[in-house]
This record gives sequence, C-alpha cells and structure tokens, in this order.
Amino acid sequence: MRLRVALLLALLVATAAAGPVTAAGNAFKFSAAGKGAEAFWSTIPDTGPVQNVAYTDTFIVVADQKVTVDGSTFTDAYLFFDQFTYKFDRNWNFVPLSDTFGSAGLPDVSISVDKNLLSATASATASSVTCTFGRRGTCTDGPSVAISASWTGTGDIIRTGGNFRANSKSFTYTSHDKGSFRDATASASIGGLSTGTLFFARIFNVSYHEVSVCHGC
Repeated sequence: MRLRVALLLALLVATAAAGPVTAAGNAFKFSAAGKGAEAFWSTIPDTGPVQNVAYTDTFIVVADQKVTVDGSTFTDAYLFFDQFTYKFDRNWNFVPLSDTFGSAGLPDVSISVDKNLLSATASATASSVTCTFGRRGTCTDGPSVAISASWTGTGDIIRTGGNFRANSKSFTYTSHDKGSFRDATASASIGGLSTGTLFFARIFNVSYHEVSVCHGC
C-alpha cells in the first residue's frame, strides 16, 4: 500500500487495479493527498562514462500523506530509495551490475515539507534489498540504511490536473488528480555516502482519487 501511494503522489500515475474490485456496494474508493519530494542523482561524470567503470544512479521519493480507502482514513509518512549500479563494457554495451532498494514508514521516517514548496527535509532508517545480475543473479535482504535528504525549491510553482474514465458492461473506473510542483536543488546521504551529481529534483503537493465499480458482482 505504501509503495503504491508514494508512486501515485510522486508521479501522478493513475493505475487501476488488476481487475474489478468487489467491496461493499460493489465499489472500491481510494484517495491520497499530501506533500512530498523526489530527486535523481548519478555518479556519471559530466564528460561522460568510461568503459568498464561502475556508475550508480540514485532515486529517492518521500511523501507525507493522508489516505482514505473505502471510508477509512489514515495518515502516513513514507520514503523509498533505489540505487542502480551498472557499467559499459569495452564495446559500449550496457551491463547492469546490481540494484539496491528499500523503504521506510512511520515511525522510522521523519519528513517536513514547507507549505509553499520552498523546502523539504527527510531522514529515515530504511530496510534494504540488494539484487545482483548475471547468470546467477540473486536478491538478498541487506542491513538497515540511514538516509537523509534535503530539497530547496527554485523557480515557479507548476500546477497540473486531469480526469480519466474507463467503463465496460462489467466495470466503471474513474480517477481525478491535481498537483502543484516546484523544481528544486537537492542533496542526500545514503549510508553515509553521497549520491553524485543531481539530475532532477522537485517538491510537490498532490491529490489523487479513484472509484472502481463492479457491475453485477
């Protein structure tokens, strides 16, 4: 649930469930609203990659949100991080090496976002999983990771909004989203290590609502 909410808040991606959902009254209602921030860094130098040198891309998203599911409301704070390591071989083929990712929720995360989207901070102790690639690729649980990040808003606020509807004889699905976004600068530390050069960051305040109705269920 937390991962889905965070992705909805960060990316405003309206994704219906994998089929009609049967609930009280044959309808399922979901909404999420709150503030957060996200950022992407890479250790690739400005001059470009070098063959057979490992580089790491890092993504962090945080959200402090209110969620309502079929009339039941709860609040939550959430952090998700992903660090993907790769290289380019001597023929410039892209070679994935490993992926480390994890998350943290209350009480293991603290998030603060300015109401005008001018600043944001987050700190967490997150779980982690590391997957290695290759013929014998594996995924293993890793240690808890200390994460801290901060954002400073730049530029104007951009506002978005949209509606979506899909229906058939068996179901009806509607969704609505709106949000405010401000570009930002950002820095972070994951396990005491820096994250490289910032490529993208923003602070946001978004809301999302969906209703799925199963006809004849």
